[in-house]
Amino acid sequence: MLTTENRAVPRHHDLDRNEKIWRNIMDTKQLGNNIAKFRKERGMTQDNLAELLSVTPQAVSKWENNVSYPDIEMLPKLANNFGVSMDALFSNPVTPETEFVEPEKRKDPNKMLFKIRVKSHQGDTVSVNIPIALLKVLDFNRFVNNGNGTDDDTSETEDGKDSSGDKKNVFQINGINLGAIDWDQLLELIDNGVIGKLVEVNSADGDLVEIYVE
Repeated sequence: MLTTENRAVPRHHDLDRNEKIWRNIMDTKQLGNNIAKFRKERGMTQDNLAELLSVTPQAVSKWENNVSYPDIEMLPKLANNFGVSMDALFSNPVTPETEFVEPEKRKDPNKMLFKIRVKSHQGDTVSVNIPIALLKVLDFNRFVNNGNGTDDDTSETEDGKDSSGDKKNVFQINGINLGAIDWDQLLELIDNGVIGKLVEVNSADGDLVEIYVE
């Protein structure tokens, strides 16, 4: 007769075997992302991959959405079907911060955003997203240099003019002047297929300004 001490612990009182193993080794979220990436790169559907691995399409979907993990024994099969190493299944590829996009793969610039991130030396972070289409309509360089339009996060310089009496560049975010940036040049880069981080400036005070296009 089975004693109390020898009885199996109910499953819900313990972690699934796979989950125990995965928690102790690698980045399971990256694994799910890579399964989806490699599958799509090879033109496979979830049904195709499921058939090759003798599992259900629902299982593949759960892996890719990080709901569950494949068995340890399944990893060599995944790597073999994708033609990659076991390490590649878990690797987190470094994406270039700035990249050139071929003409046939480019998005419509008018549907993209300038993402401005300002991190002050005091630890404050301000994020501003500006539609590129808006910048083109406003003629943003002129808009900035003439000091038109401010909001809660922007402010004009004290007198609005430099020593020669001309208007100062007054576009500021969190006290950091962005008016000196050549926005027309940035728009030209985007029109020519350059995306990602376009500007990174470290001020003398230790503030960091980054401008991305996505």
